[in-house]
Order: sequence, then structure tokens, then C-alpha cells
Amino acid sequence: MSEAANETKAASHPDLLWAEVIDFLDRNGIARSRTVAPAEFGDHLAGAVAYPDAAATDWNDISAVVIHQGWGPPPPPALPSRVPHMLLPGYANAVFAVYTRDAFATVTTPDHFRAFMEQIPQVDAMAPQPRAERFPPIAVHAGNGRMICRDPDFRKIIVPSASIRVLGALLEGQNIVSGLRELVRPLAANARMVVDNGAGIGLFAIACKDLLARDAVHLAIETEDTDIPALVANTELAGLFWRTMYMTSRPADFADIADGPKGENEKFLWAERKLKLDLSRRCDLLHIDAGFGLGEASGTLTHWLEANGWPNVIVSDGLAMRQAQTADGGGDVADALSSAGYRNTLDSAGGDGLYHLWGWRHPARSG
Repeated sequence: MSEAANETKAASHPDLLWAEVIDFLDRNGIARSRTVAPAEFGDHLAGAVAYPDAAATDWNDISAVVIHQGWGPPPPPALPSRVPHMLLPGYANAVFAVYTRDAFATVTTPDHFRAFMEQIPQVDAMAPQPRAERFPPIAVHAGNGRMICRDPDFRKIIVPSASIRVLGALLEGQNIVSGLRELVRPLAANARMVVDNGAGIGLFAIACKDLLARDAVHLAIETEDTDIPALVANTELAGLFWRTMYMTSRPADFADIADGPKGENEKFLWAERKLKLDLSRRCDLLHIDAGFGLGEASGTLTHWLEANGWPNVIVSDGLAMRQAQTADGGGDVADALSSAGYRNTLDSAGGDGLYHLWGWRHPARSG
């Protein structure tokens, strides 16, 4: 039977659709007392917070909200307006949308969530809120396994829906980009050429936005198919299109970067771009995601660093959603830098444990 036929059959048996919601909540261990749901669920969701009681509930204690989409008793108008600002889409069928505090799996039914979003009143139709609550963090499903998030500084950040830790941090109101910017400022200030090895979804690039020289070039290297579209979107949303180049394969030698793409093994996303940036200038700042590593370039790293006048180096763990669980200083990368004469000048956790940063300077660096 086709998916459309299954949807039609399910819609004619509302008990089945209600059971699917209960199964989702049970499967993910969401407590009844922390769930807002229609009272019509009755004993099947005994102890859940009914719609009329939701307004008086402390939302810090809520783990899930079950919303009617097409029929049955509607929720209070203000309730669905608040949900996308505080919770993540977790499950949906033809009748219900379930939003949760935690992301349990990649959403596979975006059309149902889109139908729910279209029913939400506009902001100016919502009940007045205290200023502190007027613009809370928001995460909205955008399809293709991606979420559109807004951070406390009103940046739009595209995040793959499988990146649970980053989504959770943004929804909790963490200002990931601003915190990162202050940590890297001493090492990144006025850099004219940045090599971002393991760029993830572009958080490092966005954090460096106002720190680099006005004519800076930022080469973002990333190979994960789920991260590359978000990386391109995030740097362009941040207004960095004019200075960012994207490389979607690992360089065998960082020295090859200056020559541009040389065939199928080194792929740059500069097709259909009107701007070709100068990658031959000396590198001032190298960012290495520890989980991404150096690959074949590890054997020539020291020579490349010396040829570039010993650029500052920042090693991160967790920033690109690849938890390498490295040792102090950045694991194998730290060993290579120490052997080359670098000194560790930064050792700090950020994003409430989301990532760890190590900064490295070389005593022979000029300028």
C-alpha cells in the first residue's frame, strides 16, 4: 500500500493516530507529568498537563507538547505560537504534531510540521509577553533534515537535525557564536588568510566575521555531505559570501591549496561563483577540527607552517559536531605542533561544554 494510502487509512481511524503519539512518548521515555496534551487522551496519558492548564505551567518543566492539527478540541491560541520558540519538532502524523525539548531522531515528516507552522498566528496576534520573553530562541524544521535556528543575537543558523547537541544548546539560549568569538579573538585578530580545516557548519567562520582584516580570505574545508549545505548557507547568511571559498575534499598537502583545484581529487565549490579568491597569500590562522584531523597533510604540516611564517593555530574538539575526545592540547595535532616549536596559549571549554579550544602560537612568528 502506498504511503498516501496509508495516510488516508490512518486518518479514518483516529484511535491509531492517537496511539502513535503515545508510542512516540513512551519510546523516548517522556514522562506524562512533563507532557502537555489534549485532555481527550484520558487515561492513556494519565497525569499529562491539559491544554487549559498549560498557561499556568512552568515551561522549564515541560518535555513535550502534543498539538492537534486538523480536528478535535483546539489548543489555546497562544500555545502553538510559543511551541516552536521553545521546543524541537519530534514527531508528526496527519492529526498531531509533537514538539520535544530533546531531539530524539531526524524528523522524516516535514510536511506535517509545515502544515502545523502555517496555522500558527502571526507574532502581532499573540498575547503581549514580557520583554525578556519576547524573542526567545527558535528552531523550525526546514525540510531535508535541516533546522533553521535563531540565536540570542538574532543570527539565523542552519543546523542538520541530527546535530542534537548544537540544537539543544541554541534552544537553551546559548550564544555559541559570540562566546566563541571572544575566545578566538587574540589569535584571529586582523588575519588576512584563514584555513579552516574541518569547518563543520561554519560556526568558526561566523565567529571570525568581525575579527579578520577587511580584505581577509577564508578557506573552509569540509567533506561531510550533511554539513556542506549548512556551511555554505550559514556563511552566506552571515554576509561572508565575498570572502569565503569552500573546499569539499581533504588536501593532500596544504601547500597545494594555493594552486586551486587540480582535478577530481580536490574539489572546490567555486563553480557558478562569480568571485574567485586569491588563495596564494600567506596563511595567518589555521583552524583544525580535531575530529576532522589532518589526513595525508599531517606529514607536510611543519614544512607548510614554516613556509607561511608560523601562523597562529586553533584546535577545536566538538565545534564541528565531531567529538574526537582528544587529550590536552588537541591530541595528535598538539604533538605535531609541540614538535614544531609551538606553545599552547589557550585551553578553554566553550558553549557550556559543547566544545573545547586550544590556541597555539610560535615564538618565531613575525607580525
